[in-house]
Amino acid sequence: MNAPANAGRATGARVGSPSRKTFLTPFNTSSRNKVIPWPCSRPSKPRRVLPGIARLTPTAGQALTDVLRDHTIDALLLRSMTEGPDDLRAPLSLTREALYSDDPRAVAIRLFFCRVPVSESEATALLANGLSEKLRTTGILLNSPPNSWTFPLHLRIVRGIYLFSDYLGDEPDAVMGAGETTALLYQAAGPPQPVGRVLDLGCGAGTLALLLARGAAEVMATDINPRAVALGAFNAAINRIPNVEFRTSDLFDAVTGRRFDLIVSQPRATPSASARCPART
Repeated sequence: MNAPANAGRATGARVGSPSRKTFLTPFNTSSRNKVIPWPCSRPSKPRRVLPGIARLTPTAGQALTDVLRDHTIDALLLRSMTEGPDDLRAPLSLTREALYSDDPRAVAIRLFFCRVPVSESEATALLANGLSEKLRTTGILLNSPPNSWTFPLHLRIVRGIYLFSDYLGDEPDAVMGAGETTALLYQAAGPPQPVGRVLDLGCGAGTLALLLARGAAEVMATDINPRAVALGAFNAAINRIPNVEFRTSDLFDAVTGRRFDLIVSQPRATPSASARCPART
């Protein structure tokens, strides 16, 4: 559940076990009296392999975000050094000045936000005291010959929170980060006063859960995608947000019988009918 769609909100709700039904509304096209369901009939194309996250550690992530904060890399600076839209599917585009600048802040934005390879010397200077090697060991940095390094994940800053996710594409397990509709849902659902328990159903990388945690006693974040749960927990740890728990769950399975003061959800645009026709983001 990692792509923008209609937002839902419920308050004071008890979670039950809903009946499991699969809803599919394919757009069928006919060709020579043959019905071909969409999207299963689309020509197959090679899928990008998602970056490995098994070796990610909160310690390395916290060290990286500390460096970014020390260099005052925030959303305002990011906007000043990049241009064009941010649609979650492609890296940000650098301004000409940022592309050729030797400023460590420009190097950091090129590497972590614009997916531009940087030289080993630039990476080592930015990530001093052995941090560059630690990030390579955990898979946060990847070797990009000749003698340069890249950052394979999607990284954005939302209200001071650093959020790791995936660049969205055709991969069904790609984890969505913070998008425009996420911001709209947060503005609509954010409680004006502190609340007790919050449920983020289909949490993706945990954007809503981490934002809502600031005004809640505890937040439960669930997703059917184990990769989303892993990245969400990683984001909570590196931002030092302790009152969010992430669980792998099909809809309400992991929270049946629990009560929440606020429930938010940003589900996939299209439900999955089968493994052969995966949900599309």
